[in-house]
Amino acid sequence: MRQGWWLVGRQPFRDRAASAGPVPVPLPGSRNAVEPPSSDNAQAVYFAGSMRTLLTLAVAGLVAFAVITLYALEGHEVVVLRTTDDRGATRDTRVWIASEGDHAWIEAATPEREFYRDLLAHPEAELIRNEATARVRAEPVPGPEAHAHLRALLRAKYGLADWWVGLLQDTSRSVAVRIVTVP
Repeated sequence: MRQGWWLVGRQPFRDRAASAGPVPVPLPGSRNAVEPPSSDNAQAVYFAGSMRTLLTLAVAGLVAFAVITLYALEGHEVVVLRTTDDRGATRDTRVWIASEGDHAWIEAATPEREFYRDLLAHPEAELIRNEATARVRAEPVPGPEAHAHLRALLRAKYGLADWWVGLLQDTSRSVAVRIVTVP
């Protein structure tokens, strides 16, 4: 008999079984008896396996969604806008920024954003960009023209990230805010 590479140095299976002695067979109904799988049991095993697969796919999908969203939000230039609220407390908000000439633009996704309300009450703020802090004045520019202009600037700078975030946040009511450096 020719032996395959997996049998080199080993006895063939039938020889091992013969040398081990007789194999006890449990009697039907005994505690050690192995019942043939019923069709219900096979369906339950299949269902559990498919549920495990679905759960794995769902978790993988959620992780992929979180990673893509994190990259979309933080994978490009993000600045910190430090505003002051009515009580005098400071609020740091991470925002996207688009430069144009001697000023920059940021977006308040909705007029209800806390930092935007802070800017309406106290337009003087600090902008932390590339680890440098500058004193700035925020000038909200309402209207569809300013909104369209800002959206075009952000789309040009952030590309697919802007598209992805647009799927998650409706920016149809967003407000363009011009940021001017204060000497």
